[in-house]
Amino acid sequence: MNKALRRAGGTADKKKDFWDIYFYLPQETRGYVPAFIAANYVMTYYKDHNLGKSLARRPILTDTIHVNKRVHFEQISAVLNIPMEELRVLNPQYRKDEIPGDIRPYALTLPSQQIYSYIVSEDSIVAHNAALYARRDVVVPVDPSTVSNDDGETTTKLVVKYHKVRRNETISMVARKYGVSVSSIKKWNGLRSSRLKRGQTLKINTYKKVRVEQPETEEEETVDVEETVVAETTPVAAPEKKKKETTTTTTAPRNPERHKVQRGETLASIAGQYGVTIADIREWNDLKSNDIMAGQVLVVDAKKAVKKKNDTPAAPAVHTVKSGENLSAIADKYGVSVANLREWNDLKSDNIRVGDKLKLKADGKTSTSSRSRDNEAAEQTHKVKKGETLGQIATKYGVTVDDLRKWNNIKGNNIAAGQNLKVYSDKKVDRKTDKTDKKSKKKQKTHKVKRGETLGEIAEKYGVGLSKLKKANGIKGNNIQIGQSLKIPQ
Repeated sequence: MNKALRRAGGTADKKKDFWDIYFYLPQETRGYVPAFIAANYVMTYYKDHNLGKSLARRPILTDTIHVNKRVHFEQISAVLNIPMEELRVLNPQYRKDEIPGDIRPYALTLPSQQIYSYIVSEDSIVAHNAALYARRDVVVPVDPSTVSNDDGETTTKLVVKYHKVRRNETISMVARKYGVSVSSIKKWNGLRSSRLKRGQTLKINTYKKVRVEQPETEEEETVDVEETVVAETTPVAAPEKKKKETTTTTTAPRNPERHKVQRGETLASIAGQYGVTIADIREWNDLKSNDIMAGQVLVVDAKKAVKKKNDTPAAPAVHTVKSGENLSAIADKYGVSVANLREWNDLKSDNIRVGDKLKLKADGKTSTSSRSRDNEAAEQTHKVKKGETLGQIATKYGVTVDDLRKWNNIKGNNIAAGQNLKVYSDKKVDRKTDKTDKKSKKKQKTHKVKRGETLGEIAEKYGVGLSKLKKANGIKGNNIQIGQSLKIPQ
């Protein structure tokens, strides 16, 4: 700063401000004040530019563990049943979804209840698809012009593109955009230096893979003719030809039955419903992964499904916790919810230990999936009244807020007066009880702020909107203090 002041001619008599010495400052220093002004402007006038506030959703409690092995996020997600997006949010420093722990120990952030599961299951995580995620020491060259795969032979086709240079764009930025080298761009355009002019047109050579479809040969036709002749003259040799044919064709269900995927269903729940395996459904429908969408139609072999339904043994009443298991994995295995497991076993948190025995039944009946429970319970329609929240409606019908969100495809806690909500519950709500509800509203609910809590977490806990919680307590920002008593709007 002093050097810039001297260069700008600043003295005790002639004082200079930031903009007077702007062009005498280093390039990285020039952006400090403009960036600060821009941040203040956005925070003050965000409403004028249609910008809104948002709260980052993170687990309430997190912990870290040092990893000294090379691990991919896909391996952690598959074994511990943690979504990939959650791992990326908690560990944004790993840009390629990979922890290079074999170089030196790196820190991994996980939800606190999953730390013990990672320690116990670390060997299983590293061994999961180890060949796929292993570090390659030797690179085998492949001819790029022709590559064969399962779908047939493919060849590379030259595609010429033209790029118009924009303001402040460099040749390295253009090369990175198209995945080519700087030297290649210079060679294609006859450039001697790396300087580009605004509006200059550059020629870029890219390559695209194209499948080569080979027509059926005459040999196949002659084989079919020979088969028909042999089948007429010598029926003994026909079964051998049929065996060869069946090895080349894909298996399809003999007695197809169509199933339309409902919202919330998974391949595991559909397979359990028909008494078949996930591999069977993927094979019948040519699925490459377990991802399905609501409304998608799947084909199921009806006879095989009935046979497997009769052969499937009854679900056990008690499950013994094994190494690496957690509540969500056990719930998915037996088609129940985590809330049910907590209720049936009097659990206050998700922490379980190896060897614990968990009940899988309630009232002497084997538990069923949440989808089957929704079908068994009576469907009711609730019209949202003015001032009602998801927490009040859930308490009224004896369900949870998560159930209401799932049944009505609600992402947050915001609902509007007059909105119709689907509720699956056997509990009948008398409309005359609204008067008693109004009396109960007079009893004000309060919450005492604990260490580490935020306004968003408190609003989520009670199923109310963040804006309503702020308005009820006269809070303008997001700052709260430990021990502060907050009114919970009804």
